[in-house]
Amino acid sequence: MIRYLLAMHLFVIAMSDKRCQKQYLVDDYCDSDNGDRNYNYYTYDQLTQKCVPAETCGEHTRELLFETLEECNTKCNSRRQASTK
Repeated sequence: MIRYLLAMHLFVIAMSDKRCQKQYLVDDYCDSDNGDRNYNYYTYDQLTQKCVPAETCGEHTRELLFETLEECNTKCNSRRQASTK
């Protein structure tokens, strides 16, 4: 029974969206002087288990983020929603 539960947990992790598993920090991907910033994207914060606003600096970083808060919450089973302020 324990093996079944462990296997099921690993299966769920494998099937989940990879964007929920990756920690996105804008400074790791974008130069500080890049003027093409867009703040209308979201990322999943595993520490707080909620979706939070994130900035992007180009097409290569948009692929790592969610376009809407609802998409992030649904894909990552977020416990709480981010503030849109």
